[in-house]
Amino acid sequence: FASLLDAIERSYYDSVPYHCLLHAVDAMHSTFWLLRHGGVDEGLGKEHIFAMLFAAICHDISHPGKNNAFCVQSRAHLALLYNDRSVLENMHA
Repeated sequence: FASLLDAIERSYYDSVPYHCLLHAVDAMHSTFWLLRHGGVDEGLGKEHIFAMLFAAICHDISHPGKNNAFCVQSRAHLALLYNDRSVLENMHA
């Protein structure tokens, strides 16, 4: 499991100020808090809870730190890959 967490950590770019590992941990912690204290976990199995926490920590892996308009205007690889349509949303899908 530690090697998986190491791989997740390496997948976030240090040069991106917001969509970084700290943001991922914050999203995972917020998800955990909502599950425990917001009653969201009622009726969910352990597998579903794990999936939600895992998705939260992985949700911005490889985020370039730019918005859609910047990616399209700069002809970034992701913009070309997704035909300039909802570039970052498609990257996350």
